[in-house]
Amino acid sequence: MNASTITKAAVSAVVAAGILFGGAVSCRNYYAEETQTCTVTGKDRTRHAKGSGSDMRVYTSDCGTFEISDSVVKGRWRSADLFGAMHEGHRYVVVSFGYRNGFLSSFPTIISATEAPA
Repeated sequence: MNASTITKAAVSAVVAAGILFGGAVSCRNYYAEETQTCTVTGKDRTRHAKGSGSDMRVYTSDCGTFEISDSVVKGRWRSADLFGAMHEGHRYVVVSFGYRNGFLSSFPTIISATEAPA
C-alpha cells in the first residue's frame, strides 16, 4: 500500500466514525423524554390516504402540537386508548419524546398523559 491509499482509508474511517457518533447522539437526544403540563385545546384523527392507519394529533395552548402513536422503542402499544382518554379543556402532565419538524410535518410523540392536579 502506498501513502495515498493509507491516507484515504484513514480519512474514510474518521468520516464513518463521525457519522456513526453523530447519529448515535442524535438518536439519544430524539428519544429523551420531556415532561410538561399542558392544556388540551383540540384533537383530531386523520386517516391515511390508502387506509393504512391514521394520525392522532393533540393541540395544546401552552405546549404546542403533539402526536400520539405506538412506539416500538418506548414499548407503547395503546396509543388509541390514550388519545380517547384525553379531553379538550383538561390539563395533563404529558411525557413526550421527539422534535417538531415543520419540513417533515413531524411532532413530539406523547407516551403518557395523566390529569394534572387542580
